[in-house]
Amino acid sequence: MQHASKTILGISKVSLVLALTDSVAVIAASALAFAVRALLPGDMPLSVYSELIPVQVVTFLCLFALMHLYPGILLYPAEELKRLFFAVSLGFLLVSASFFMLKSVDVYSRLFFLMAWAGSLVFVPLLRNAVRLRYWEKDWWKTDVIVVAEEEALAYLNAEQGRVRLMGFRDAVHLVPVYQDSPVSPGVQADNPEQGDHGTTVAFGNAETEVIPLSLDVFLQEQIEPLAQRYPEAVVVVHLPSLPREFRAQVLDAVGVWFHSVLVLPGQDWMPCRPAEIVHVGPSFGFTLRRNLADARRLQLKRCLDVCLTAVCCLAGLPLFALLALCIRLDSKGPVLFTQRRIGREGKAFNVYKFRTMQVDAEAALQGYLAQNPEAVAEWEASQKLKDDPRITKVGHFLRRTSLDELPQLINVLRGEMSVVGPRPIVPDEVDKYGEGYAAYARCLPGITGLWQISGRSDTSYEERVALDAFYMNNWSVWLDIYIVLRTVPVVLGRRGAY
Repeated sequence: MQHASKTILGISKVSLVLALTDSVAVIAASALAFAVRALLPGDMPLSVYSELIPVQVVTFLCLFALMHLYPGILLYPAEELKRLFFAVSLGFLLVSASFFMLKSVDVYSRLFFLMAWAGSLVFVPLLRNAVRLRYWEKDWWKTDVIVVAEEEALAYLNAEQGRVRLMGFRDAVHLVPVYQDSPVSPGVQADNPEQGDHGTTVAFGNAETEVIPLSLDVFLQEQIEPLAQRYPEAVVVVHLPSLPREFRAQVLDAVGVWFHSVLVLPGQDWMPCRPAEIVHVGPSFGFTLRRNLADARRLQLKRCLDVCLTAVCCLAGLPLFALLALCIRLDSKGPVLFTQRRIGREGKAFNVYKFRTMQVDAEAALQGYLAQNPEAVAEWEASQKLKDDPRITKVGHFLRRTSLDELPQLINVLRGEMSVVGPRPIVPDEVDKYGEGYAAYARCLPGITGLWQISGRSDTSYEERVALDAFYMNNWSVWLDIYIVLRTVPVVLGRRGAY
């Protein structure tokens, strides 16, 4: 692979494209703000406001670079959204303050700066996401990833690739360091007989990806430096959960010398899925773990956001609610709203409200369908859902595909029984399936939308749903909620996993 094609004047193409995108977004937001403000009374000289463009571009690019947003491949979307918010806000504060100090206060409109700031908060992340969707499959967009992992861990890492594809990762080489006393797996077929016990090659994910089981000595002495020269900008992912600590330490020390970005994935059996910070204790260190939704102050903030957002949605959506209610009544007999018992915070049962999407005799129709279609029994028992559900009405199919059937849950939010964003509300029969995760589930409010809804919905396995709920509950932040709400819109429009 030729790395020269991925850089221009020593700067990666990804960073240059994102910088250009950010510049266009800020300029577009400012131009829109100028156009709107020009319609209002007051003088808006174009020549004066055009002076802002170079200052804005330079200021924002510097701030975004300081926030490590270029190329930002290891940033979780919610963290990127948080950094963009602070960078944009600080940028407009600095630009407006500098011009107000250097020129007359009456030259620039405060409303212009306010509208340009609000527009940039929308345009910058929107255009960044559009660019990622456009270029994420291009070779020059992706950052090489060198995976150092146990052979049995590769299947887990392969399954996770789809979740981070937009972060810009591209498999380069997969190395399997072999513990001194452990043999190479007998299931691995040698590709090059001359390698002997030092290593073999197997297919993983991409057919062109090398997977090389190596002894530690060979890895340290013969592989690490050539790989660093071949992939100088690579991110190294280390996942060796079951090997001895001394062995892992030697591998980490070696890759740390030659590569600037090393991502260590600890074993799931000893590291919980929670936000953690490294704390040094003398010459050693440890992790401080926290569960954000166990903090009373964060719960109060989340509740305040829920009430404000729900009130706005209810007022703006009244005409839509009335239209949907009319369609439901004209399509089939029965009430407009449907209630179902769900388990909420502290294990208390409550009635969740939805627009009715099924026939009134839904239970009888389900039992009859399962009796006539034995192959559907396993699907129902696995997820409590059917892709071809005979109970759903014509209008009900539309409501489910668009998720509009869940709009009445705003009532549950106002009543304090649900949140706008949270884990998927479960029925009493699902408590046992949550196992040890139920205790964490019962400590927060279920949500109308959540990580499950933006990660495939009904196309995900039950174990994946539980894992996504656990991740959300442990890692909640305002920015994660904002990210989920923003991602819900394209997911609903795309109708992926909705039935």
